Amino acid sequence: MTLVDRGRTADIEAITKCVRDYAEGWYTADPVRMRRALHPDLSKRTIIRDPFREDVLTVGEPTVTTADRMVRLTANGGGRDDSAGDGAVEVEVVHLWRDMAMAACKSRDFMDCLQLGRFGRDGWKIVNALWQPLEGYHDPAKWSEQEAAFWTPAK
Repeated sequence: MTLVDRGRTADIEAITKCVRDYAEGWYTADPVRMRRALHPDLSKRTIIRDPFREDVLTVGEPTVTTADRMVRLTANGGGRDDSAGDGAVEVEVVHLWRDMAMAACKSRDFMDCLQLGRFGRDGWKIVNALWQPLEGYHDPAKWSEQEAAFWTPAK
């Protein structure tokens, strides 16, 4: 089975640009690029190992992010303050069928599995994102006060 028709170069380029707007917009704190990449009904989730209980994997609050929240986080500095590397972004379109696609995006801190849709004149938008931090990113010893407040479970 062929998952990507490599002859659809215009779509592959548009999808790659969308994903780069998402990832690079985060690292440059550019809310315009972030908004351009996201569908208004975005659902972004993560599966993380609870840093306080190694055996617990979490999906859900506080790990569900909407498009509006993602744009706000980006406008407030995004990944600009992260110190985990050079910000290189790798994108691979792994599935493309009619008006839907899947892409993988590896950045300096995260691996994202993204589902995209093509929406007429609005073009390709990220509809769903499932992400995990790369090894070492969620080291509580390295957290800022804001990160600690976000990730520490409420008592």
